[in-house]
Amino acid sequence: MRRLLIAPVAAAALVAGSPSVPGPLPGIAMAAADEVKPAVTKFTEFQVTPTEVDAADGLVRFSGRLVHLDADGAERPVAGVPLLLSYGVPEEELVTDSDGRFAGSVYVHHSSVSLHVRYQRTADSPYRNAVSPSVPVTVTGSAETRLSIRVTPGDKIFAQDTAQVSGKAEWRRVTGQWLPLKGHTVRVMCGTDGQSVRTALDGTYAIPFTVRRRCNFYVHYPSHEPQTLLSSTASARPTPEVHVRTRFADVEWPRAVERGKRILVTGYLYGNEDAGFSPVRGARVRLEFSPDGRRWKHAGDSPVSEESHFELSALAPGKGYWRIRTLQVPSYCTSPGVLRSALIPVKDRTRFTGFNASPEPVRKGAAITVKGTLQRRTPAGVWKAFGKRAVTIEFRPKGSGTWRRLRTVKTNAKGRVLTRFKAVRDGYWRLSFAEAPLFFGSRSAADYVDVR
Repeated sequence: MRRLLIAPVAAAALVAGSPSVPGPLPGIAMAAADEVKPAVTKFTEFQVTPTEVDAADGLVRFSGRLVHLDADGAERPVAGVPLLLSYGVPEEELVTDSDGRFAGSVYVHHSSVSLHVRYQRTADSPYRNAVSPSVPVTVTGSAETRLSIRVTPGDKIFAQDTAQVSGKAEWRRVTGQWLPLKGHTVRVMCGTDGQSVRTALDGTYAIPFTVRRRCNFYVHYPSHEPQTLLSSTASARPTPEVHVRTRFADVEWPRAVERGKRILVTGYLYGNEDAGFSPVRGARVRLEFSPDGRRWKHAGDSPVSEESHFELSALAPGKGYWRIRTLQVPSYCTSPGVLRSALIPVKDRTRFTGFNASPEPVRKGAAITVKGTLQRRTPAGVWKAFGKRAVTIEFRPKGSGTWRRLRTVKTNAKGRVLTRFKAVRDGYWRLSFAEAPLFFGSRSAADYVDVR
């Protein structure tokens, strides 16, 4: 609520001098404070003119008087009290003069609106609430509007940051004068995102606006049927360029690379528009290798797909460190920096051949022989016997999902394993070689033995 500035045409109706402070009511006997009842209060002589106005003019005058009834029923002025004026925009405040009178003028633009004044009693007031008659006012024709918009910062802003947007809404009177469009809702937009804000009594507006994606700022005043105020739009000049922060996500590094084979690195490059998973179109990612984490060498490049995904592959020259960085991003994007792996070793593959658990079937209490050969793959791609290595024999009983370690033995010089167990129950047998610093682990196929 704001205090109304009385229009010059109505200023003569106000009596000069300070508003009087309400005192004892004339003609009413005063009792104890807690027994005094508020006096009946009402509006008289309330007038609104004209009741039909052209939108390009919009000027409506009002006047009236607030009185209370004394003990004899006579009307006495209620002086120096605040009143609230309502006419389709946020209520405005005015004050009665020494004779309880008030007058003023306002501009009305809603096609159909009622104007009235009310007195709201305070806790210690000797007067009751009162509301004037509600006088309908009809607006015909239409008036132009115009808007301004300013965005801070005006040159550069990042997605998910907050800009301060401000401006002013005005309407054009028949005289050619542009006046504040107060108490109306305008729509601040950036691309397809928008926020509504109501103008102040001076027609200005201000709102914080979170930028979700690359877009241009503008403000729009929508007209409503019937169009007593015409719609208008204004673009921010300049409008800040929205930049995008980028990041690597879900990058998968292998725990180890097979000797003589290629490393495969996959991941995503996202921008922080919208929910933070926007594509970074036209970007390229580079893969680099270093044996010591200090000297880096180019290993490969990959474009980023429309779904923000990338795959990088390169021949692994040995154990070492790998890193990725952007080779190319759009001019409005920041670099995500460099993402580096831990030390990734190079290892040889291993496998079991000739594995067998026999006899099948076997009599309960008899011996089961488990045998097989452990091999490793050389850099030349040749499989050779892998001797003097610890191998675990594992057993899974029929109907169980859990493998049990029964015994660990070493392969002989030719990589062979041969050991025996007492047949107790039906189940599956296999050999297992644990991963080592220079070798991948492996397991044989499972072999079922029926114990009878």
